[in-house]
Amino acid sequence: MMELPNPLSHAYLITGGGGDSRAAFAGRLAAAYLCEGDTPPCGRCRACRKVGKGSHPDLSRTAPPPDKAEITVEQIRALRADAYVRPNEGRRKVYVIDPADAMNPAAQNALLKVLEEGPAYAAFLLVSDRPGKLLDTVRSRCELLSLPREDALPGPELLERAETLAELLLAGDELACAQALVELELSKPKAEELSALGVPALAVQADVAEEGQVVRMVDNVLEKFCQLDILLCAAGVSHLGLISQIDGDQWRRLFAVNVDGVHHCCRAVLPHMLGRKSGSIVTVSSMWGQVGASCEAAYSATKGAVIAYTKALAKELGPSNIRVNCVAPGVIDTSMNDHLSPKELAVLGEEAALCRIGQPREVAEAICFLASERASFITGQVLSVDGGVIV
Repeated sequence: MMELPNPLSHAYLITGGGGDSRAAFAGRLAAAYLCEGDTPPCGRCRACRKVGKGSHPDLSRTAPPPDKAEITVEQIRALRADAYVRPNEGRRKVYVIDPADAMNPAAQNALLKVLEEGPAYAAFLLVSDRPGKLLDTVRSRCELLSLPREDALPGPELLERAETLAELLLAGDELACAQALVELELSKPKAEELSALGVPALAVQADVAEEGQVVRMVDNVLEKFCQLDILLCAAGVSHLGLISQIDGDQWRRLFAVNVDGVHHCCRAVLPHMLGRKSGSIVTVSSMWGQVGASCEAAYSATKGAVIAYTKALAKELGPSNIRVNCVAPGVIDTSMNDHLSPKELAVLGEEAALCRIGQPREVAEAICFLASERASFITGQVLSVDGGVIV
C-alpha cells in the first residue's frame, strides 16, 4: 500500500486506486493525524483503536444523506462550524469527505473558506474517484495523493511499449509519437497499463493549432491529476525552401502550430497556475529563432516569435511565481533532419564548437533543468543547446 506522507499537510485529495482502497487509505491517514504513539499510525494506541472502530470524537465523516445524491451546503456549513471548536481528546480534528465529488458547487464554496482560513488543528481528507468535478479552487488547496492500481503489474511487453513511447517523446518524432498516443487514447486498457509502471500516465491527442482541442486536453489532465505543475510547449513543424516558394496555407500552418500552439497551451493552463501561484512553462524554439536561417525564413520567424513570447510572458507572470523559459536546440539527431544525408549532417556538426550534432536526450536534460526547482530563480531566459554554433 502507498506510504503515508510525512510531514502531514492540512488537506489532501485522495484519488486513484479503488473505492475500498481510497477509504482504507483515508482511514490510515486519519489515524496518523490522531495517533498518540511515537510512529503514527501505530495501530495500538487508544486513538488508533478508536479510529479503527469509527468512534473517535475528533474524527468526522461526511457523505450524502440517505435520501440524497449530493452532499449539501448545510452539511458543509455544519462541518465548518465544528472545525472551529477545539479538539475533544487530542491535538487535531480530522474531517473525511467521501465522496468529495458529491458536493455541489455551493457546498464546495462553503468548504473553500475553511480550507483557506481554518484553524491549524483541523485536517481535511477529500476522497474522490472523479476529482475533475471539484472546483479548481478547492483542488488547488489540497495536496494530491493518487493511489496506484493494485491489480496490475508491468510485464515485458508493457515495459517495451512504455520505453518506445518515452524514446519517441525524447526524440521529438511528432508523427510517430502522435500515432503512439492516438493508439493509447483509443485503447483505454493500454493507457491504464502505462499507469501500472508506478507513474500515473495519461495519453491525450490534440492539435495545438486548434484552441478548443487544447482546452479539452488540459481539462482531461486536470480531471485525472487535479493539478498541473509544468507545461512543455514542444509541438512544431518545419518548412525548407525559398520564401518565394511558400504559399499562404503553408505559412499560416507554420504559425498556427509553432506560435498559436504555444499561445493556446499557455492560455489553457494559466487559470490553474495563477490560482495556485505556482508553475513552470518551457517553450521550445530553435537556434534559427535567434539568428535566422537561409531557406527557412518562415520557420525562423515562428521560432523568433516563440522567443519574444517567452520573454514577454515571463515578465507578466513573474509576480505570480510562474517561471517561463525557452530552450533553443541546434541540429539534433531527430526525424526532422531525416532529409539530410550523413555527409550533410557531418558538415553541420563541424559548424558547432563541439564538432558534432546533438542528441535528443541532451535537449531533454536542458528542458528538465529549466522545468525543475533547480532553476527556481531563472525566468525569461533562452538556453541554447546547439553545441556552440551560436556563441
